[in-house]
Amino acid sequence: AARALELLIVASSKTGNLDLIKSDLFPAVQRGMREPSELVRAEYLRLLGRMVECCTEWIEINDMAALSVEGDEEASFFTNVLHIQHHRRLRALRRLAEEPKLKSHNVSRIFLPLLEQFIFDQAEGDAGRTLSDTTVITIGSLAKNLKWSDYRSVMKRYFGQLKKNPDQEKVVLRLISALVDGLTARMNNQQDTAMTTDEQEVSRTNRQRVIMDEFLPPLSEYLHRKDESTVDRRVTVAVSITKLLRLLPENEFI
Repeated sequence: AARALELLIVASSKTGNLDLIKSDLFPAVQRGMREPSELVRAEYLRLLGRMVECCTEWIEINDMAALSVEGDEEASFFTNVLHIQHHRRLRALRRLAEEPKLKSHNVSRIFLPLLEQFIFDQAEGDAGRTLSDTTVITIGSLAKNLKWSDYRSVMKRYFGQLKKNPDQEKVVLRLISALVDGLTARMNNQQDTAMTTDEQEVSRTNRQRVIMDEFLPPLSEYLHRKDESTVDRRVTVAVSITKLLRLLPENEFI
């Protein structure tokens, strides 16, 4: 079935009629990134790679063109991030982290659901821990590409998991820390660059209010827990709080 869909993608790209790809196949691929089976996710990734390779004029996905490395399967992110060889997965993650021009909707609907599987369903042993650590770093880099609305949604989702899944508390806190680093880097960079469309849409005052009302309270609540077994985690949370506070104007502390 997957091979037939690949042929459909190739044929559709040659005729220029991408209606079926846009309306049905691409949304299915986005949903496929959340599949629990790694084999199934790999098939969806292969289809996505074929779309990116063939549908070069489609603006929704042409930001991912560099990840296919001109169809070179030995180097392509799409064939390596779920490869059986551990070092090829790590190489794919590093390539993704270095890609600076990804669209926000592709980060939030494709890459984050895909990569989170490495963290929340971590493989055993040193290889699994290394993959999880590299994934957290990659997600922090990807956060720089998120529009404010998408960033806010991801943060709220992680805060929700922090309450609902205490057994995954440590890794969720690491993800929140990585997202805070991504936001800090982006907002600091915007001080020296022209405002993007996203920044015109969302005022700095609005972002600061969300930081104050939505991001800091759950972190502060966690920080004040009197549980000696979580001291190391509370240090990470304290660092994240400090970074968020530095994004606020001085009059917030008067």
